[in-house]
Order: sequence, then structure tokens, then C-alpha cells
Amino acid sequence: MTHALALDTSSDDLTLALMKDGQVAASLQQPMGRQINARILDEIHRLLTQEGLTPRQLDLIGVSVGPGSFTGTRVGMALALTFGQVLNKPVIGIDTLRVMAAQTTPRAEPFLCVLHCSRDEVFMARYQWGPTGYPQRLDDISMALLEEFPGRAQSLPLVWRSLTPRWGEDVPPQLAGLERLPLTHPRGPRLLALALEDRQNTPGPFPPPVPLYIKSEAFRQWKP
Repeated sequence: MTHALALDTSSDDLTLALMKDGQVAASLQQPMGRQINARILDEIHRLLTQEGLTPRQLDLIGVSVGPGSFTGTRVGMALALTFGQVLNKPVIGIDTLRVMAAQTTPRAEPFLCVLHCSRDEVFMARYQWGPTGYPQRLDDISMALLEEFPGRAQSLPLVWRSLTPRWGEDVPPQLAGLERLPLTHPRGPRLLALALEDRQNTPGPFPPPVPLYIKSEAFRQWKP
């Protein structure tokens, strides 16, 4: 039976999920801010010990590749890739917005995932639940200013999340008129499920994932 670990450090939260014998056995989602770097190894060790597992028993590692915090994303990815290299296990990268989409309740119509990345900017992409039982992305992830967002939202229902608690979870006034879909599933187990889905649907070997830095790409396009 499959043992797997998923980790997401792309925001101020440390998010972990551990699968044992094909079932989610333990998870963690806790705001830690700059303490993530100091505490992540201890928290992973705690979950593994709690479930009677060792790192070498893991079959795969799933990790968030962003978009998100530049430094935070690198912390999680560096740790996941080190685990993968030392243990000779596949590391599967999942983008942050795809995890958000998978946290929603299945629906037939397309919807928009929006990640608040700074006070006046958001990452966004459209998704739709497909025959695989998980949402599929309909277009590339892009970045938009909040002031221009209403014209790009196309009146689609949206899933909203902020990268940092200090911005709060209230939708800004620019988005207040749009339908909002709740995040009904916890983040860590959904990241874990998506990593397992990709492993089943993609023949190996798995190339090392790379971080998704949408913001820097957008700045190169916008700034002279």
C-alpha cells in the first residue's frame, strides 16, 4: 500500500499531509510565517513518527511549486527535492491554484481560482471539473491588477485565497459582486491526492519539478 508525503510552503502556512497504506493518516495546516524554515523538518518527523513510518518507507513526495511566496516556495521545494534525491523517490510538483480548485465541491461549470499575491495583484486561472474526478486547468496562470480584474473575471464564480493572513480572507471591493465558491476540502490532503493522480497517469521517470514564478515573468513583460 502507498505511503506518501505532501508539503506546501508557498504561503505563510505550513501545510503537510501524510498517507499511510493508501489513506490520509495525518495532516497539518498552521500559520508559521518565517518560522516555517525552522520547524518544517520537526513537523515532518513528528507526523512520520506518529504514524510509525520512516522517510525511506515513502513511495513519493508531492510539493507545491507555486505561484506563491518566492522564498517560501523555494524552502519546500528544496526539501522535497532533497528527500527525493536521497531516498530515490519521485517528487511530483503541483501548482497552487490547482490545489485550490481541487478544494472546491465538484460542479459542471467553469470557475476561476484567484490567489491574492500582494495588496493590489492576484494570480488567476480558469478550471473545470473533468472526467478524472479532479479539476483541469483551462488556460495558463496569469497575474492581474485588482483594478483590472473585474473585466477579466468574465463574471465566473471564483475561489479566493490570500497568501498571507494580514490581508485577510475578505474579497476586495473590486470582486465583491462575483459569486464566491468555498474551499470545502483541506489543502494538504488535496495536494496529496493530486500528486498521486499525476503519478498514476504519467509514465515515469518523473523530471524534477521547477518553481512557478508567474510574478517575475509578468514583470518582465510589463516593465520596460
